[in-house]
Amino acid sequence: MGFGKNCAIGLPLAVLFCNAFTPETAISAVTLTSAIYTENFDGLSAGVTFPTTYGVVTPITGNTGWDGTRLAGSATVATQFRDNQKGASGNSGLYAFHENVSGERALGAIGAVQNVMAFGVALTNGTGQTLTNPTIVFDREQWRTSTVARKTMAFAYGTDATVSNYLTANLTAHSALDLVGINPTSSSGGQSGNSDAMRLGVQDSLTLTLLPGETLFLRWSDSSNAGSNGALAIDNLSITFSALEPDDQTSTPEPGFVSFALVGLLALSRRRRMNRVG
Repeated sequence: MGFGKNCAIGLPLAVLFCNAFTPETAISAVTLTSAIYTENFDGLSAGVTFPTTYGVVTPITGNTGWDGTRLAGSATVATQFRDNQKGASGNSGLYAFHENVSGERALGAIGAVQNVMAFGVALTNGTGQTLTNPTIVFDREQWRTSTVARKTMAFAYGTDATVSNYLTANLTAHSALDLVGINPTSSSGGQSGNSDAMRLGVQDSLTLTLLPGETLFLRWSDSSNAGSNGALAIDNLSITFSALEPDDQTSTPEPGFVSFALVGLLALSRRRRMNRVG
C-alpha cells in the first residue's frame, strides 16, 4: 500500500479526501509493434471484480492493456464487470454493452453515487522508433439515456515519466476526446448504442512524444449526475502515431567515423598548404 500523489479530478471534495490514499497496483499494458493500434472490444467478457477500495487497478477481461477502477462511491460490496444488453441494466459500474448475446461489444460505464468508475489503456512503445502526435478515432455509443444532466466521461492522458497509477492520477485533460451523450430525456431507458441516433464519431490529435520503451496512458473517467445516469461506451478505436525514421532522429556519430573525418580534413589542409608553397 502507498499514498497516491494525485486524486481523481472533477469529483466532490469529500471524494478527493477519501481517494487520497491510493493502493499501488500492477498495470497491464499493450506493447506497440507498429505506429497503429486498433481495438474493437469484441473480446470483452464478464466476471472480473472491482473491489470497494478506491484506486485499485484491475485488468478488464478480454482486452489486454485495458484496466478499470472505482474512483468513488458509497457501495459496500465489490462491483463486477458485466454484460449489458441494450442498456437494460441501469445499475452503476463498468459494462460490456451489446445488442445480442453473441457478437460485437463496446466498453462503457454507468455512474451513480454507489460507484464512480474509470477505464483506460496503457500503450508501451515497442517499435524502436520515436512515436509522436497520435490521432485518436472512435465511436461514442450511448446505451442508456439520462434524465437531468447530459452524460459525460472525461478524457485525459499522460506518460509513465510522470504517472504512477494512471486511473487516479491528475492527467492532462483533453475535452475534444470526452465521451459526451445526447441531451437528457424525460425518462431513462435502454437504447441501441449502434443506432445512428445513439452513435457519434469522435476524432482528435494529441501533441506528445513517446520514446522507445515509454508508455502512454489514456483514461475515460465517469461521474455521478443528478437524476438517472446515462450509459456511454467507446467502440471501434483507432490510434495512429507519426513515426520518426532513424534518419530523422538525433544520433551521435560513431567514434570511427569521427576519426576518419578528422584524418580527411588534415590531409586536405596539408594539400592546400603544399599548393600555396609550390
